[in-house]
Amino acid sequence: MKITKITPQVLLHWLETTGHSIYGGSSLKKILLCPGSVISELNAPIPPPSVYAEKGTLLHDYCEKAFTARPDNPISYVNETSWEEEDKVLVIEALTYVLKIAAKHRGQTTIRLEAEGNLESWGLPEVLGTMDVEIKSATRVDVLDYKFGYGIQVFAEDNPQCISYLGGSVPFVEGVAPDRDMFVHIVQPTLDHYDEWNVEWNTMVNMILGEITDAIRESKTDSPGFSPSMVACRWCNAKETCEHRRTKVVKQSRELVQAAKNPAVKTQDDWVRLLAAADDIQQAIKDCRAYATAEIMSTRGFPGFKLVAGRSKRVFKDKVVG
Repeated sequence: MKITKITPQVLLHWLETTGHSIYGGSSLKKILLCPGSVISELNAPIPPPSVYAEKGTLLHDYCEKAFTARPDNPISYVNETSWEEEDKVLVIEALTYVLKIAAKHRGQTTIRLEAEGNLESWGLPEVLGTMDVEIKSATRVDVLDYKFGYGIQVFAEDNPQCISYLGGSVPFVEGVAPDRDMFVHIVQPTLDHYDEWNVEWNTMVNMILGEITDAIRESKTDSPGFSPSMVACRWCNAKETCEHRRTKVVKQSRELVQAAKNPAVKTQDDWVRLLAAADDIQQAIKDCRAYATAEIMSTRGFPGFKLVAGRSKRVFKDKVVG
C-alpha cells in the first residue's frame, strides 16, 4: 500500500523495520536539499546494506569494543587482537584521535560510546541517532563521528548530522545558553582526515530550529518540494524510480543535445550550468547500472537481461542476443 502521508505510525513502522529513523542524522543533508525525498523513500524498497556499509559497521564495532574492554589503553587491546592488519591500523588511528580530544578535558570527564540521542527537547523527537563518541566535562563537550569511507571526504562545519548529534547531547532550554565550549568532529582515518568545528550556540539554534525544522515540516506537507541533484540523490533509496529526478534528467539531456548542435551561441555561464547537468546525467546512468546489477545478482532478476563479466567492467546484454 502506497504511503501518502507521514504519520507517527508510519515513522514507527520504518524505525522498527530498518532500525533507523527516516529523519536520522545521516539523512538530514538529503532532506534539507530535497524534503520530498522522505515520502519517496518511505515508498521505495529498502536496499540491503552494501559491503562498504558492512565494513564501516565492523570498524565502528571494533572501536567500541576496544574502548569498552580497556578504556585506559584501548590501543593496546587492538594490538592484541587477531583482526586484519588494515582494520587494526584504521581503528588505532581513530582511537588515537579520540584519546587526543579526551585529553583536552579537565576534571571529571564522562565518555559515552554509541550513545543514543534525539532532538526531542528541540521539538523534533523524530530526529534520533547514535553518537559514536560523546565526551563531556564541566567546560566542554565533544561529539565525534567516525567515517570509514574512502570515497568522499566529510567535513564537520555546517554538517547537519553532526549538529543533530550535538543537539542530542546538549538539550535545548529556551533562553539559556550552555556554559561549555561545544565541538563536533569528523574522524576519517581512511583519508587521514580529522576535522573539528567549534560550534557557537546561536549557530546550532539557527540550524536546528531553523533549517532542519523547516525542512522536516515541509517533508510532512501534502506537496513537499523535490530538488533532485547529485548531492541530494547520492544516498536516496528512491533515486532509481524518482519521477522528479527522471524529469530533470530528461530536460537536462535535451538541453545538452541542443547545445551540442550549436555550441557557439552558448555563453560561458551556460556551459558551466550544462557541464553540471552532464554530471547529473552521468550519475543517473551510473545509478541505473548499479540498480540493474543489484537486481540481476539478486533472486529477483532483471527480466530480459543478464550480466556478462568483461575484462574491465560488467556488460549488460539482452538474453536473446547473449
